Amino acid sequence: MNQAVKLNSQRIGQPGRGKIVTAVGSVATAYSELLAHSKRGNYWATYIVKEFEQLSSGVMSGKNIYMHQQLKAGGYEAYKMILPGCTATILCPPSGELIIYELGIDLIFFEKQLDSKRPGLHFVKKNTDGEWKSEFLFHKEVSDEGVVKKRDPGFVQSQTKNEREWIIAGVADLSDHPRKAAKRVLAHIANSPYNSSSLPELGFNLMFTPGKGSIGGWRNLREAFDATNSDRLNESAHVLADAMIKAQQKRQKVAWISELGGSGVLTQAMKICKSRNVKLDMQAAYLSCPRTLSTRALALALDLGMQIDLNETFAKNRIFNADELIGGMLCGAAPILNVAKRLRLQKDYGIINATFDSVAGYNGGKDLVSLGMGAGALGVALATGGLSTICTVILNSGTVFSAIGANLPGLNQYPSLRSGVNNLDRKVW
Repeated sequence: MNQAVKLNSQRIGQPGRGKIVTAVGSVATAYSELLAHSKRGNYWATYIVKEFEQLSSGVMSGKNIYMHQQLKAGGYEAYKMILPGCTATILCPPSGELIIYELGIDLIFFEKQLDSKRPGLHFVKKNTDGEWKSEFLFHKEVSDEGVVKKRDPGFVQSQTKNEREWIIAGVADLSDHPRKAAKRVLAHIANSPYNSSSLPELGFNLMFTPGKGSIGGWRNLREAFDATNSDRLNESAHVLADAMIKAQQKRQKVAWISELGGSGVLTQAMKICKSRNVKLDMQAAYLSCPRTLSTRALALALDLGMQIDLNETFAKNRIFNADELIGGMLCGAAPILNVAKRLRLQKDYGIINATFDSVAGYNGGKDLVSLGMGAGALGVALATGGLSTICTVILNSGTVFSAIGANLPGLNQYPSLRSGVNNLDRKVW
């Protein structure tokens, strides 16, 4: 490294501790600006600085799941680091030091969260006109002169004054706006053990991730099978993990219910919590129609000490939905694997619980009943009837309608055909 570069470089972290981590060139200037914003109370700037300082323990410590290897050649390695409002390229030369080679910082990430343009924790409820409204959740610190000194996001809000009741928090799949996601997430909360008919009026917390399409599913198999290493989920997962850790520190009783691909965000957030040696024994997790592997989520929930009701399944899928069958259920194997894991690792979870759970994971057993009845009726028709009889049986089978409803665009966003029809915009019809 020449003298000119040395003069325009900045050491990160405490000298003499761990690996040498430096920012060089224009990156050093950008990092200095980041430090200045951190000192002025910018929450995410402070968060990013702390993560960079952790690099001194080594990039591949087995904990930094938001580090993605980009290159390995000639003794050099390059990693991409993704944090809320930050992307960086970390270069690891043979000398063992770490160099921040590229750094992109969004210093108005908080403002974009307020505007629902970045992932964030919101509180949603229906107003008197029956329309959903959303509010981005944060605490602010005001000086004696009335100036806002600090704004900290990510604090869950209780929908009731009864501290014994669960604080409900939905984790949404990709959506355009929290208000749009709220209607869908509510239907999935109703599909969980944490349902309450008064939630629309009382409101609930919503982890919102902006975007189009869906997380996981058969179209995104790599993400479905290993959501913890999906780089596009890093930002959302950090925001959610931050909220989960804060709730645990305040000893708040929070139930996190994911819907569809939101299971991927929840899974990666739990992995981040585990990497920080945090226990979430005050919290619970439940997956409604997950599109990423429920087996990974369950393993993390058990490791974190999260509460899973002995008499309830951990994840409920529709076997007729292709995204859930392949992405969330491992082609139908995941519910059985989850039962086996709970038998091994969950205290007081016994054979009676497992018997119920082995059926409940398949959409509460409804899909298995529908599939069995459909197969039975078809068997009788094949044995006794002609082609017209067989076609009539197939068309009249509830199995066919279940399969259509579970895969039809719009309807497939909801946990049941009934909830899908009730929630679809009338203009569709």
